[in-house]
Amino acid sequence: MAPEQLEQAAWWHTRLGELDDGPSRSAAQAGFDAWHSASDEHRFAYAAIVEADGIARACADEPVLHDLGEAALARAAVRRRHRRYIAVVGLVGAIVVMPVAALGISHFMQPPAPEVTAAPVRVFSTGIGERSSFAIAGPARVMLDTTSRATVAGTTLTVWGQAYVSTPGEPIRLRVPGGVIRLRLGGLNVRTTGTGLSVFADDAPLNAEYERATGGSVRLQPGRSLGLANDRARVTAPADAAAITGWRDGWLLFDDVPLGNAVAEVNRYRRVPIRVSPDVSDWRISGSFRTDQSAGFLDTVATSLPVAIARSGGAPTISARRSEN
Repeated sequence: MAPEQLEQAAWWHTRLGELDDGPSRSAAQAGFDAWHSASDEHRFAYAAIVEADGIARACADEPVLHDLGEAALARAAVRRRHRRYIAVVGLVGAIVVMPVAALGISHFMQPPAPEVTAAPVRVFSTGIGERSSFAIAGPARVMLDTTSRATVAGTTLTVWGQAYVSTPGEPIRLRVPGGVIRLRLGGLNVRTTGTGLSVFADDAPLNAEYERATGGSVRLQPGRSLGLANDRARVTAPADAAAITGWRDGWLLFDDVPLGNAVAEVNRYRRVPIRVSPDVSDWRISGSFRTDQSAGFLDTVATSLPVAIARSGGAPTISARRSEN
């Protein structure tokens, strides 16, 4: 990731965190969503910033690390006395400073310990339209959806994009914004969002718990979804669980959803995206479609809605059908 991408991601993370609900936040959220969806590099940079912020918060009680952070912020203040600039510099710097500082402190403050070989870090990823499965430890497994990535170190996992994580009993540690999820039994559908991450718990049996870095925990219940964004955790009951999990069998399921949302989901599996005109993006559509057969989706749109589909340079555009006079 380029430094400027990390700086942009840190700016958005800081900006969204300091706004309350209202018109200003809605405008900022719209701007962030456009930036976040522009490229995989933006999504990976934002995930790295969220992870660095979690590490910094978790280390806040360590006096030496606290002093180090204060010194870094003081130096940033000399360069520019602007609160948001300091926050951005601190978050970007945390990606490099915190792991190094923690390593140095452990070396000088702890007694010598037997040499331990760290678990190798493995990286798995998928391209557009791909799905892939791999083992974490023993029978525990991960399935990655299209354009997704996972890093694994031992039984610790971090996900970008969408994945299904399951275990018949081998404990798994899933790093998420603001803390960690400990999955001891069952399966979780994990998906990163514009501002955080959503986790849907499969049917029982399930043993999973979200532990906040700041203290406290939330036990995940079967059939419930946990949303994590901007240091907030929210539990909901999805109206259509199959729409969340259908991708694992290669299906996209829409039940009276806005056309713009459906197109955005279909585009995750296409190399050439479908465009949709703003005047029809709020029209509703229902149906089930194969992730690898988006032509069927376009056919359904053309026959069930009063739209016209133009194909220019291979990129379909959906717009309202003009009435003939």
